[in-house]
Amino acid sequence: MRLSLQIDATRDESLGELDHNQIAKLLRNGLAVVGFASLEDFIKKRASEILSEIGNTTVNFDQLPNKLRHAVTFGCLSSLRYQMSFRINTPEDKVTFIQEQASKIASTASTPYNLTEYAFGYEKPNISSEDVADILRAFGFNDPWEKMTNLASKMGLIGLPLKNSFENAAKRRHQAAHIAHTDTPQVDLEQFVKEALSIAVSYDCLLTYALNLINKSDIGYLSDTKIINSLDIYLRYLKYDNGTWIEIREKSKRPYRRSNNLNLLINDAILRSKKNDEVLLVFSDSGMLTSWHYH
Repeated sequence: MRLSLQIDATRDESLGELDHNQIAKLLRNGLAVVGFASLEDFIKKRASEILSEIGNTTVNFDQLPNKLRHAVTFGCLSSLRYQMSFRINTPEDKVTFIQEQASKIASTASTPYNLTEYAFGYEKPNISSEDVADILRAFGFNDPWEKMTNLASKMGLIGLPLKNSFENAAKRRHQAAHIAHTDTPQVDLEQFVKEALSIAVSYDCLLTYALNLINKSDIGYLSDTKIINSLDIYLRYLKYDNGTWIEIREKSKRPYRRSNNLNLLINDAILRSKKNDEVLLVFSDSGMLTSWHYH
């Protein structure tokens, strides 16, 4: 999306270039729709991946947090009903779909179990900021949007309230999709790219941190008594600094390692971040977040 916004076709020209400007408006509106859909898709699928991983842990189902247990049993029924009406056409496929998902729900009565991937975000066409918050609440996070904002800010990303960013992007998406004369500003889309990355990385890291606590059978977390905040997630960075790439840990004043070749640093930095239970954030030479790694 960032690259798309850099081409001339998405930018307005002089007022006299009517055809070009109409095409540019159409393309920007399309990017507003597709960009938000991509963020929605990431939010839903990442939660599904985490649920699949939980089934591979040694924690019994009845030890999981209550909200999480409720979501993957009776809470997911509306999602299954919607997915069956929305995605599946033939009666035979509907039978197969329900059998597969009912089997996963029934598996939670014993060990091992397999959690349904449709527990979060699949009960309607679009997800709201409250839906995102509900996902994180199910994994034990109070004030989830505030925690996401605090974590993104600690990472050096967008410091604005991310809930507002998500809601503004959703509004742009709905206007672009349903109001013909909508003209989505270029600058809003450029800002959305940064905001979407901040939302995605902070959301992902909170979910992964919760998964790690489950893997460790953390008693405080499993008993719903552990209060989690952004300070519990530790960071490691790969950044461009004065002509070279540096690997530096959170709050450290001196780089751990320095190199002219980013590729030489990444693999070792990933291993070190895994060993120290850290998030590795990789930035471009222009300061844009390009990837993150959390195990």
